[in-house]
Amino acid sequence: MRSEFNCYSKFNDDKEKRCDELKYMVKDKEHTIGSFKTPSLRNVTKTASYMHAGQYKNLKSVMKHYADTPETAIGRSELLALNTELSKKDEEDIIAFLKTLESVPSILKNKL
Repeated sequence: MRSEFNCYSKFNDDKEKRCDELKYMVKDKEHTIGSFKTPSLRNVTKTASYMHAGQYKNLKSVMKHYADTPETAIGRSELLALNTELSKKDEEDIIAFLKTLESVPSILKNKL
């Protein structure tokens, strides 16, 4: 809870300081083996390679990863199988949605 960027820091602009989730954060190393922080999806189509180890070079490979739910090397996975194959159209639709999360380039912001 000592990070200068967490909810309790001087940089938090939430006047009510709703930080209760940090009080219950699991910090025991045994319980957090294999865990990692999930980054934002903002500009995800421009940030390849993907996953915490950078093992996928495109979003189509990421889609396959989530459809197949592979075993973990260490720890446990909370990833549930989709129990169905995504159609090519489904994959295209999801990737199209992810593209909508791109930031507007600053050169265009002034024209909006």
